[in-house]
Formats: sequence, structure tokens, C-alpha cells
Amino acid sequence: MKTDGKTLAAWPEQKLLRALAELANAVSDDVPGSEGSRRAAQRFVDRWPGFLPSADDALILSYFLRQVWQRVRTPGWDLVLVGLLFSPTPGELLKEIETFRVFGETEAFDINRLKRTVGLDDMIEHLTVDWARGRLGYKPQTPLQVALNLLIEKSHLTKICANPDCPASFFVAKRSITKYCSDDCMAPFQRQWRLDWWRRHGEDWRAKRKKGRKR
Repeated sequence: MKTDGKTLAAWPEQKLLRALAELANAVSDDVPGSEGSRRAAQRFVDRWPGFLPSADDALILSYFLRQVWQRVRTPGWDLVLVGLLFSPTPGELLKEIETFRVFGETEAFDINRLKRTVGLDDMIEHLTVDWARGRLGYKPQTPLQVALNLLIEKSHLTKICANPDCPASFFVAKRSITKYCSDDCMAPFQRQWRLDWWRRHGEDWRAKRKKGRKR
């Protein structure tokens, strides 16, 4: 699903990161192949036209993104990500992810097959020489590739909300120290912190305040 530069410009950074987080949250870990999960994947494809070609692709990529967010380091995982960054047709790579999801460790990635999914022509089309900065440059061709490249660059901002009851726990924070995805998720813990503080220090605080008023 190659896209021209003008079309890619319509996908700003925050929009792409929001799309990845939404996709990671779209499908339940418990039953990724359920009818409810498939409907969620289709809603994502409808909501973000041009990002992924099908609900099946969204279903598989949602699983992959959750592993990335949770810092799961499976052999071959990074190679799949590199392949997605360079391959014009990610279907074969997504099949590898789906095979691993279904069979787990008993069915290891076929590293040689993964390597064959990306050819030299694909790499040349995506790479440039940046002489001014003395490095290779990456030139994504699709919104998905732009988003995945951003995911690597902003990996320190990919967070899991600290509220265990959060309905959409995967998010991209603005600051690396952020623990909660929203004020709503943080509010009950702020209330609890205030209550705990008051139990520990409230009596001293009242005594000091009372003493100050007598002066």
C-alpha cells in the first residue's frame, strides 16, 4: 500500500502514534480470534482508511504491537519489525507473527524465510545517504512504515497505564515519567495518595495550623 509523499504528509506524527496505540488496544489479549476481536479490528480499518488493507492484518498487528508495548523480546521479533519497515507488502511478515501467536515457542520463526521477504530493491527504495549528517536516512513509503519508525524513535514514551482498571492501557506519553494515560485514570490514585498523606500527617498539620492562628 505505497503512498506518495503528499499523502504521507496528511499523517502527522501524533496522529500516527495515536493510531498505533488505538490498534494495540483494539483487540483483547484473551481471545484475539473471537468475533468481538474481529469486529474491533474492522472498526480500526474503517476508522483509519489507508493505514492497513484488511481487518485480518489489523488483528495480527494488534497482537504484535502489544508485545512491543510490553517489551516482549522474542527471537525474530526485531527482524519482523525491520521487515515491516522495508517491505511494500507486509502480508508475509504478518503471517509469521500469526504463526507465532498460534503456536508460540513451539513454532520458532523461520529466520531465512523472513530474510527473503525483503529484497535489495526494497532496501534501496527506502534508504537514502545523508551526507550532511554522515548517516543513512530512512524513507518510509506507507503510513504504517512511518508509524513503526516513530514507534522505534519514541519507544521510551510507549507506556502501559498504571491503573489496572484502565480500558485502553496502551498509550504514548508526552513525558517518559508519565504513569497514567489520562487524568481520569490518575484521579482515584491521587485521592488515595491524599487520604494516605492525611492519615500520616493530618494531625501534625492541624496542630501547626492551630498554633499559627494563636500568634
